[in-house]
This record gives sequence, C-alpha cells and structure tokens, in this order.
Amino acid sequence: MWKEWDSESIIFPMKYQFENEFYLEDNTSNSYGTTYTFTLISNLGNAKGTITFPEMAMFTYPSQNDTLPIDNITITWTDCKGADYYDLNKQIYARDSTGNIIQMQYSDTSLTSTTITIPSSEFDVVGATYYVVSLFVRPKAGVLSGTGESSNMTGSILGYIFAGGDGDIMSFYVGTPSGAIQFPNTNFSLGTALSTSSRLMENMSGKRRR
Repeated sequence: MWKEWDSESIIFPMKYQFENEFYLEDNTSNSYGTTYTFTLISNLGNAKGTITFPEMAMFTYPSQNDTLPIDNITITWTDCKGADYYDLNKQIYARDSTGNIIQMQYSDTSLTSTTITIPSSEFDVVGATYYVVSLFVRPKAGVLSGTGESSNMTGSILGYIFAGGDGDIMSFYVGTPSGAIQFPNTNFSLGTALSTSSRLMENMSGKRRR
C-alpha cells in the first residue's frame, strides 16, 4: 500500500542484492516538483543525495485503441519537466486471423528523447494478420548506474539516486483486426504500472570511495 512521506526516516521495504551492487526502493508517494534530500546510513558507509521528482508523462501519438497501417510507427510522449530520461516498456503481440497470439516481442529501453520509432520489420511475423502494441513510459530524474556517469551522491560510498514520476500506459493495433476482435489488455505491465506512483530508488554500489 502506498503511503505519504510522514517522517524524517524510513526503512526500505524492498532490497535487491547483486554481485557488485544493491538496490533499495521505497514505497512512498511523493509530489512532482518537490525536492527531497535523502541520507543513507549502512554498514558499508554513508551517502547523501538530493533529487526532484519529474512531472507525469503522457503519450501524444498514437491514441489508445488506434488502428494503424503496417509501416514504421513513430511513438511520441510529452516532454516532462524535471525528467533526465525515460524508461519505455514495449510489448508487441502478433495475432492471426482468428485473434490468437502466435508471437510476442518484449523490450525495455531507456532514452533521453520523447520519441521512438518501431520499424516495420517488427510487424513481419509469418502468419500474422495484425498486431497489438502495448507501451508503458515513465519519466526519470537522475543518472543511470553503470553508464559511466559520476555518482550524484556524496559520502563514503559511491551511489546514484534517481526518482520516477507518474507514467502512462497505451495500446493500439497495427494492421486491421479480423475475426473476433480483442481489445488490447493494458494489464500487461500491471507490475510495472504499480511504479507509476512516484517512487524513489537508490542504487548504492558496494565499492567504497578512495
């Protein structure tokens, strides 16, 4: 359950441990445009960072349940204040003339622009008569770890702090649906959609500063 930030400290409920780093994620609800300063105290050392949550992203083209011809498809969304980059989740369901799914493509990407083009080659599945495309975009503030960027936190250990604003979900058709038309099911990323409520994630490397 989401809760408002109502104290000066928090115990992170979600923790992910990897070989060279670990992630801590909270489940607080935070406001767009508000700047937060977080201090992390751990047995590995301390780190402190400041972040401002970006505004909500919304798709501008195409629209929900649009039907587009099979071709290169350019997707656009709003340029969000406070966003440094965007996370985009894409799923393409190839369906036959009866509406059955015969293939599914899935991808995640992060990009700084507010547009992406899906090439027509992704709509070239043998036996498919149309496709259902489902997308989820979320604005992020901060830097991605592992990209060579300098740490945006200070302290005795390296760390990155970033914040996600509210995202948008949208589905549409490519090619004309035939047979028993099935509208896109936007529950495809319900686990991802939960993160449309503004959340903080801190990625703290286990490597100490020298």
